[in-house]
Amino acid sequence: MEDYDSDLKITKLIRVIPNSKHFWFHKFQHFYAPLAYTTYSLFWVFIKDFVIYPPGYGKTVIPWFVRYLRDQGYEPIGLGAGIDRMKDYQNQVKYITGPKSDTPVSPDFEVRLVDTRDGDGPSGTKVRQALKDDDRAVFNSLMPAELHKYYEEMKKYIDK
Repeated sequence: MEDYDSDLKITKLIRVIPNSKHFWFHKFQHFYAPLAYTTYSLFWVFIKDFVIYPPGYGKTVIPWFVRYLRDQGYEPIGLGAGIDRMKDYQNQVKYITGPKSDTPVSPDFEVRLVDTRDGDGPSGTKVRQALKDDDRAVFNSLMPAELHKYYEEMKKYIDK
């Protein structure tokens, strides 16, 4: 999701999501994007990988996820993610299982790899697209049966 995926919040300099705000300079991004991505890669390697995630709604996915589920009456014990999210999520789990967490969880809380990024594997992108397209059949084919009942609720959080 746009508001929860740190990879999509690189900068307003580059427009990644088609329905995000369009600025006049985006028509030139094919010229400057390679340099911007190189710079961002250096930031990622030398700075972001070493940051301990701060508390707060919206700044990190896992603490927000835990608080949301608790508000719904559930106690989360873990999370599944694709390979592209593992490192980021593992750092967040390290934070929430640590002594400074404002969202403490069981020390056994963990994030597990749920796919190997094959074409038929689970995909948050495919689930979001199914919700945007109002395609319940595709949504159901991508999600565990226990989550099918949340289709309408999840649609509310997807911008069309």
